[in-house]
Amino acid sequence: MVVCCPGHIGNEEHCDRLKGSKDILFTPLDANFIATLSYKMDGEIVSSNEQYNKEINDVLNLNTPILKENRKKTWEAVKKELIAHNGGKPWNKAVLSKYIEKYSSRHKKDEKSRLIPYCGVVLFFLQKKLKQMA
Repeated sequence: MVVCCPGHIGNEEHCDRLKGSKDILFTPLDANFIATLSYKMDGEIVSSNEQYNKEINDVLNLNTPILKENRKKTWEAVKKELIAHNGGKPWNKAVLSKYIEKYSSRHKKDEKSRLIPYCGVVLFFLQKKLKQMA
């Protein structure tokens, strides 16, 4: 699929390492697939497409406790950063847009272009907040 993680944290396998030769109907690089995704406050990732959701859970095992916790902690850290960045004031469109750009961008690390880990959950909640302001 995509080289983004080792496919193994602790004792639980996920992503390509668990997928092996099993087929899935989506690519994580497809904007149409990404548009079906949402996140719960506990870090769970879900798709509005029933088949994709089944593959997320049964083939890729993307809702292991450690992955859910990592997503939750990442979003909580970004929320704290946003509050600190904005002097404790309510977030505004400019600040949210700046953070959306940051988490949408690829960054150079060791001469490879990479997204920030768990950027999907951050983008989901930032974009949701921005839409609420409209």
